[in-house]
Amino acid sequence: MIRRIWLLMMLIACSHTTILAGGLLTNTNQNIAFNRNFARNATLELDGAYSNPAGLAWLGDGLHFSFNVQSAFQDRIIDAQFAPFKGNANYPADANGVRRFKGSAAAPFIPSLQAAYQRGDFTLSANFAISGGGGKCTFNQGLPSFESAVSMIPALLAQQGLDCNAYSLNSYMYGRQYIYGLQAGLTWKAIKLDEEKALSFYAGARMNYVSNKYTGYLRNISAQINGNMVELNPFFSYNAQEAKRMASECELAAQQAELAGNAALAEQYRTAAGQAAAKAAGFETYASATADKDLYCTQSGWGLTPILGADFRWGKLNVGTRLEFNTHLNIENDTRINTTGIKDFDHGVNTPSDLPGIFSLGAQYDVCSHLRVMAGYHYYFDKNAGMANNKQETLKHNTNEWLFGVEVPVCDRLLVSAGGQITNYGCCDAFQSDISFSCDSYSLGFGAKINVAPKVDINVAYFWTTYSSYNRSMDHYNGTPLPGSESFDRTNKVFGAGVNFSF
Repeated sequence: MIRRIWLLMMLIACSHTTILAGGLLTNTNQNIAFNRNFARNATLELDGAYSNPAGLAWLGDGLHFSFNVQSAFQDRIIDAQFAPFKGNANYPADANGVRRFKGSAAAPFIPSLQAAYQRGDFTLSANFAISGGGGKCTFNQGLPSFESAVSMIPALLAQQGLDCNAYSLNSYMYGRQYIYGLQAGLTWKAIKLDEEKALSFYAGARMNYVSNKYTGYLRNISAQINGNMVELNPFFSYNAQEAKRMASECELAAQQAELAGNAALAEQYRTAAGQAAAKAAGFETYASATADKDLYCTQSGWGLTPILGADFRWGKLNVGTRLEFNTHLNIENDTRINTTGIKDFDHGVNTPSDLPGIFSLGAQYDVCSHLRVMAGYHYYFDKNAGMANNKQETLKHNTNEWLFGVEVPVCDRLLVSAGGQITNYGCCDAFQSDISFSCDSYSLGFGAKINVAPKVDINVAYFWTTYSSYNRSMDHYNGTPLPGSESFDRTNKVFGAGVNFSF
């Protein structure tokens, strides 16, 4: 029983670990201008190298650069309600059986660089940024899926006649996910009506390189037996050896009884030997299941994203659109340690982890010299992006994002802005896990652009995200015979500053 639960638990961990760089983690905040105003889909500034590359036709002749640094901090909170968690000797659940698992994710230094060179009707551009993932997360007390199997041990030992009502373990999980994206392309101002009316097009591609790392362990699994906390692997190993010794002694006694001509006694000893051997096999299974489990696995892979764009400017109105095609990614394991027994973690195993295609549409309008408003929309083709175990097929629908923003030039040297973003995923219970979960959210950001010198601007911004909790219930919690439930939640805040300059 312990072994079956343990293997199922690790399979769950494995299957969800491999989708951490999937489409639901695409980064759109690749410039500080986005942080202070999310609706950048129709921007005519340099941050359009990512958000509206066709709009770069309006930058002006010369070289343009933008260097940005962001710091992102996030907490991932899992409130797991499972009655056996009350038996944790060190971190017991509350009276309702609810145990909180909290992971801290931090990416204190997220750089990005945009560059463009325009001459006449053509603009060459490049964008380097963390296009997906972009953080580290540590669960110092592990995860519910790690602990749920262990929490069943007291009940299993009680069924064997032992006085056991508590357990303990050392559990840890660390994950790091980065997708580095280097994009390059050409913008062409194809149709010009006058100085402020034109249609431009963009064609380019992004090279994506994945670098992931996952480490974790379950160690020192112990149970309180007859009032004493006992480490279970040595305990079961000792009992297995004692049972084997008993089986050998009974078999020897059976042979001696046969030599003495007492067949009935020999049969009794052989029956006892078989029973002892069965106990030894059971204890060995328990010893294997409660042995320390360690994992150290890095993953890498690369893929190419074709990108097309178009921009239409008509005086005070500008409309921009962008289409990113699906990025086929296979990430390969480079495993140093894997004592879990799960083949999916073995060295050299490849797992699909595509980045989804994106359709982006936006508009901005200069209401007057002191007010600009903008809006945008993102549609992610998540259900067409290959993921581990085809998890994308369980999504209810593709991801939708709505973006809004406003900019107010206070004076010649200062512009302030604010924006909002609403994100709606199509997640369902089958897609979510404690290792990787997504929650619908809305974000609010604000900031400023300051002109500090001719052709030199500073951007500063801050935004935060408020998430809707995702709740799910299971009749057989993580493969155990008992019901349980989980509530997933997050907190998120991002600070950033950047500098733009032209020659």
